[in-house]
Amino acid sequence: MLKKMKRMDTEENTFIRLRGLVWNATEEDIKGFLKDCTLKEVVLLTNGRGKPSGNAFVHLDTESDVDRAIAHNKEYLRERFVIVEEIFKSQYISETQNMQNNTAKRPSYQEEVKKKVISKEMDMEYNKGEQDKRANKTNFHIILRGLPWKATEDEIAEFLDDCDIVGNVVIINNEAGKPSGDAVLQLLNKIDLERALKYDRKYLLDRCVIVEETDKDNYNKHIRKLDKADTEENTFIRLRGLVWSATEEDIKTFLHDCNVKEVVLTTNDRGRPTGNAFVHLDTEADVEKAMAHNREYLRERFVLVEEIYESQYIRETKEFVSQTGNVNKKSETELEGNLENGKEAKRRKTEKDKIADHMECNEEEQGNANQSLKNVKKACINFEIRPIGNVAKHDVIEECKAIKIEGVIWEEDNDDKAKIIMGCSIANPNVDAEMIKEKIKHLNSVEDVIFS
Repeated sequence: MLKKMKRMDTEENTFIRLRGLVWNATEEDIKGFLKDCTLKEVVLLTNGRGKPSGNAFVHLDTESDVDRAIAHNKEYLRERFVIVEEIFKSQYISETQNMQNNTAKRPSYQEEVKKKVISKEMDMEYNKGEQDKRANKTNFHIILRGLPWKATEDEIAEFLDDCDIVGNVVIINNEAGKPSGDAVLQLLNKIDLERALKYDRKYLLDRCVIVEETDKDNYNKHIRKLDKADTEENTFIRLRGLVWSATEEDIKTFLHDCNVKEVVLTTNDRGRPTGNAFVHLDTEADVEKAMAHNREYLRERFVLVEEIYESQYIRETKEFVSQTGNVNKKSETELEGNLENGKEAKRRKTEKDKIADHMECNEEEQGNANQSLKNVKKACINFEIRPIGNVAKHDVIEECKAIKIEGVIWEEDNDDKAKIIMGCSIANPNVDAEMIKEKIKHLNSVEDVIFS
């Protein structure tokens, strides 16, 4: 930090310091900012890594120029306001000489950026193939939040300049198609992940950026949106947050002003509805009409409408479509019957049955259920769950109970009406609380989960 010095008796006062500059500010930018002043020299400062610090020293022609420069204090140079401070010659010489000594053997930031750009252009085709190969071997991902809306992929990559990024930086758009301030990317290895996390709460342009680890599913969810081929039609959407009992006719009614060609209602591993559906529409105009229904209600829940592309549609729905090409759907009556039977079966299960299911007890162990329960309850964990939107508490609880992990017995806590609390006893030494938390977090009805 620059220390305040006393002015010497014979020392001229024709020097200023500028703070808070945009990182890519140039000498010409500063001359334009101080347009009514006569400038003799501009020194743009860099940090220890050779990157712009956002500070600059300026030598002006006369003390009158200093007065005019001070009048520009807190005026804007592009999107940031600039602090203008008066300094003296001794300070100017001391600070600028130190900077010049530190950078004498190092190429300028502009030269480094130019080299990187040239290198990227030369190696683009080769790197693409190599990165595709590496992408299959790495499982390290981060999400950046609070990015400036104008931040580009290159600026984000420069922000993480000592991290090896696999593939592209994926800037996440909001429902209006504008940057949301979030981005996800994939890193080569654990070392790169640790380096990236050190950038948490550091500044990119004028914004403090949150850097957090994320999972492969979240990364893939956003990277798939970039998979559209040049000739690919855009007549597909995904619906999320549907009521569990929603039918194809319900969806057609919800999209009443759209020409629907096909509806695929998805189910989980147990054949129960996930609350998601994929819809093939007739034209791109129908997609626009469908998007206008985003967050409108289908019965008691609002529905999220997302635009997707043909490749995504085929990939996501193929397991729900039979070999004949017809959607493999259960009838509503059959589904409701299964749900009721399942609830009744759960009500009839005794603690002895639960232990037998999860621990695969032999007949001798089953004969002493109470003792077995004492032996296998090695941990009891409670989770506080925040649902997506206005998902009903009962629906979240049912979806949690549908998670099947050997040695885990679910226990619903009904004491707190304002919160969703799910507890479980863990009798499997290979299962830990974090593993169960991640399973809950990936449910379609769950926004977030914490330990209670």
